[in-house]
Amino acid sequence: MSEPSMEQSPELLKAILDTVVDGILTIDDRGLIQSLNPATEKIFGYSADELIGQNVSVLMPSPYREEHDGYLENYHRTLKPKIIGIGREVKGRRKDGTVFPLYLAVSGFERDGRKYYSGIVRDITDLTQYRDRLEDLVKERTAQVEETQAQLLRQERLAVLGQLAGSVAHEIRNPLGAIKNNVYFLKMVAADLPTDAGNSLTDIEHELNNANRIVSELLDYARQPQVDRKEVSLTAVVEKAVKNVTPAEAVTIRLQPPAEAITALADPLHIERVLTNLIQNAVQASSDGGNVTIAWEFREGTIEIAVKDEGIGIMPENLDKIFEPLFTNKAKGIGLGLPLSKRYAELNDGKISVNSSPGRGTKFTLSLPSRP
Repeated sequence: MSEPSMEQSPELLKAILDTVVDGILTIDDRGLIQSLNPATEKIFGYSADELIGQNVSVLMPSPYREEHDGYLENYHRTLKPKIIGIGREVKGRRKDGTVFPLYLAVSGFERDGRKYYSGIVRDITDLTQYRDRLEDLVKERTAQVEETQAQLLRQERLAVLGQLAGSVAHEIRNPLGAIKNNVYFLKMVAADLPTDAGNSLTDIEHELNNANRIVSELLDYARQPQVDRKEVSLTAVVEKAVKNVTPAEAVTIRLQPPAEAITALADPLHIERVLTNLIQNAVQASSDGGNVTIAWEFREGTIEIAVKDEGIGIMPENLDKIFEPLFTNKAKGIGLGLPLSKRYAELNDGKISVNSSPGRGTKFTLSLPSRP
């Protein structure tokens, strides 16, 4: 004797629906819930009595709740499905209002001349949490790999830099010194030179100073600077740094000293080098005109020296790169000024921060610990 089919055994079908772990529910062509199994009750927190006869949109968060009836009408009119016949991840809404991810598969059928739809739902909260954690882990590991690669590249470049620094100092500084001496001699003995010729000698001297600065930066970065801490008058070191910079005619350097003198325990040469570089960068960024403002003060137990310009600003994608060795977007320079400044600041237990917006200027702040 053959086993009864499922159509002949409604008890068997009911037993399956009552014990399956996925939620199963049916709706009519108006979106009203006709039946649901216990798993659906468990997933959404409603009893069957609360849901039967209700619009299925009660199980959806906004904006899907408001859009559902329109979707059904559109499907009946065009017969073009968006979800019927396929499965996808959607959002569900429990009785307590919490929204959660679920997998939904919808199919349609007809009975007694009416259209009905059955949906199978599965709570995938745990799955999406695992997926999100995996994605975060992949992003974290990818960032670590990229950072390691970048560090290796910087180390390789710095190793080459260190090898070249000594020979560069010998091979370039000697002829630079000879050229500078000859420029000085010409300016002394040729007082009657035409104005253009005198200006040319001044330009040559200026570029020689730039070349010597680059050589000094190469040497300084290739070796570990020594720290000689002393009591430093910030007003004096700021004024020295300003004298090291020649601004364009359209640029004005303004000092804003505090009402009372401030001293710091730091290496004066290091602080002068840092401020000279920051002021030089501000002047170059303001080449079209504007103010470069230098202010220093006590702030919450810290000495802060701010150099602010009204120049072109720094693009957001470059803010994390400007302290990397050999990174530069300038026509002149090799990208060691800010890395060296950062090193000098840290050797004196300080730090440099930056705030910038493209087209609105840049503010670099050197922070030093106050004297104990």
